Parts: sequence; structure tokens; C-alpha cells
Amino acid sequence: MKSLIAFFLVVALPVAGFGEFSLWNAKDPNSNPILDRGLIPDYSYYVGFIPDSNIEGFDSTSVIEIGGNWELDTYEEAAFKGDVDINIDFDITSFLDDGNLDLPNQVTDLYFDLGWTYRCTDVDTFQARVMPGIYSDLATFDSNIFYIPFSAMIARNFTKSLSGIIGAQVRAGFDQLLMPIVGVDWQINNDCRLNARLPHSSLIYRFNEFGSFYLGFKWQNMSYGLDDGARDQITLNDFRFYGGASFQISDGLYAFVETGKVFNREISFGDTQGNTVDYDVENALTMRFGLHGPF
Repeated sequence: MKSLIAFFLVVALPVAGFGEFSLWNAKDPNSNPILDRGLIPDYSYYVGFIPDSNIEGFDSTSVIEIGGNWELDTYEEAAFKGDVDINIDFDITSFLDDGNLDLPNQVTDLYFDLGWTYRCTDVDTFQARVMPGIYSDLATFDSNIFYIPFSAMIARNFTKSLSGIIGAQVRAGFDQLLMPIVGVDWQINNDCRLNARLPHSSLIYRFNEFGSFYLGFKWQNMSYGLDDGARDQITLNDFRFYGGASFQISDGLYAFVETGKVFNREISFGDTQGNTVDYDVENALTMRFGLHGPF
């Protein structure tokens, strides 16, 4: 797995949120296509399914994934001459069987995603984000369910169509402390855009004003607090390749459907002594569908 992570660090690096549904359209000449919102939807909801998959040395389980994102508002130059944006995100991963591994019924992340964006020069933009919230199996309500990941990054417009970004997300208390933020965005033409980043990359092609096709890669790694005796944390890690289509179903409302493969899957349990035990999970196909658009 480490060699695979290193490969993607070099060649395919993050798209935030649900960016594969939109092609960037600059608000002004100094906007940055990575850090400015552009045409990213104001909300998005999805439901996904991963069929029965074997856990190494144990039984199998299937997974239902439900999530959403609301972009509540942006306040221009609201703090220290920087823009402030406020969002709410949630994701629920439900295990339909415990796999004889005593898996939790579900794990949930529900958090505010708060950003501060400062335009340093005509080509350089700095952004800091903090994501306080609940990351837990929700079996109990104590301090173990709260985490506060935060990130800092800087992006540069190399040309009107090419931008790059570098930074990191710090996740104190998670199994993986640091997530890299590095990569490029290339607006190839009016109908095609490449986001080559980690942990989420995509290639979008808009075939007309009502719809688009896209391909994507995503590295998912998330830790959750557990109320399970000596086990106090679970971490889900996997990589995904997928393809899909987004199409307009009414004014301002779009639907999307996608399918792909989830691989290099791993479930890790951490205990109160700081030890971690990893379990490999079988590769599987995955499907996802949902809605997105403005409020």
C-alpha cells in the first residue's frame, strides 16, 4: 500500500467536495480555480453501495454510504481582508454485517467546514480551513467523538488555464496525522477540465450545457472514535477509481450516477494503549447516485 500511496503523491494529486460536477468559470481575473468556489454546487447529496466483501481472516460485509454537503455562505473580506466561507458536511458509512469482527453498525462524520481565503498577490492565494465536528460511531457522547482537523495551503495561477496548489491537512488524533495537499488544475478548453490532485482527482467533459461525463480517483482515509471497550478508534482506508455522468433534471437541479472499483481497502482498530491492528478487505465494485445544485 505504501508504494501505491507514493505513486499517487507523484502523479495525481486534492479536489474538495463535489468539484467533478462543474467547470470553473472565473469571477474575476485574479480568482483561483482551486480555492475559489466558482461553479461548485451549493449542495450535494449522495447514496452509495459496496457489495459483500470478505475481510481477511473473518467473514464478509457490505456497505451503504450516505452523505451530503451544504455551502451556506461566503462573506467577502470579512476577516483581515480575507473571504470567509461556511459549509456543513456529513458522511455516514453503515456496515450491513459485522463480519465476525464486531464492526460498529455505522460510523459518522458531521462537521463544519470553515475557510479563510486571502489573495496575497494577483497570482497567489492563501487558504486556511478548520473542520470541527463529530467523527464517531455515535455509540456514546463524550470527548472521544470530537476532532478538529485543519489545513493550510497556497495556490498559484501559472496561466489563465493552469493553477497549482501545495499544503497539508493536520488531523490530530487520527490514525494518519498528515494528508498532503499538492497538485494542479488545468482548464483544457471550455468543455474539459483536469484536476490532478490528491486525495481526489477528476477529469470532466461537458458534452452540452445540460450534462457532463467524468472520471475520477479518490483516496479515502478517515478515523472515528469508538465506544468499544479497549478499542477506541476505527480507521477506514481505501482507493477508488470511478466514472459517471451528471445531467440536468430541472432548472438548477442535477442528478448524477457513477460506478467504479474500490481497492486496497483496510480497516484498522486502535486501542487505548496506542496499538493498531489492520485488516485487509476484498476489492469490490461500487455504485453511487445523488443530486446537486443551488439552494
